Amino acid sequence: MHALTVQQPLAWAVFHGGQLVLNIQWRPAAWVITKRVLVYAGEPGHYCEAIEAEQWVEARSGRRAPPLPELPRGAIVGAVTVGRLIGPGASTGDAAIDCWHLPKQWGMVVENPVQLDPPMRCRGSDKLWTVAAEDAEKLKRRFEEKR
Repeated sequence: MHALTVQQPLAWAVFHGGQLVLNIQWRPAAWVITKRVLVYAGEPGHYCEAIEAEQWVEARSGRRAPPLPELPRGAIVGAVTVGRLIGPGASTGDAAIDCWHLPKQWGMVVENPVQLDPPMRCRGSDKLWTVAAEDAEKLKRRFEEKR
């Protein structure tokens, strides 16, 4: 079971703001396409970056994220399916997707978001990482209960 660390408020936007692309600065492996990936809500970078991200999400979705102190961090907040990858400078031709893609970054187009409520706190890591076995078992049970 793999998880992708996404800073808040962008993790919130995947489940509540209609964010269709997760932008990353590194090239993801092709195997991730069609896979279910957990979304780990990480700490925002500098406070100014978080404010900028809030404004970016609101401009695209029309929805305002809750204040940062109210957003979960250090926890798995849900899961998505990676539908496809968008390379730097590329476009899908779909305005609803392209508005979420930052042109200088790789984009993971996400589908079928399922929120985990309440979020499950666990130890995270950077980028795309493997969830600890004991946490993976707990998460499998939690997601099966949601079906």
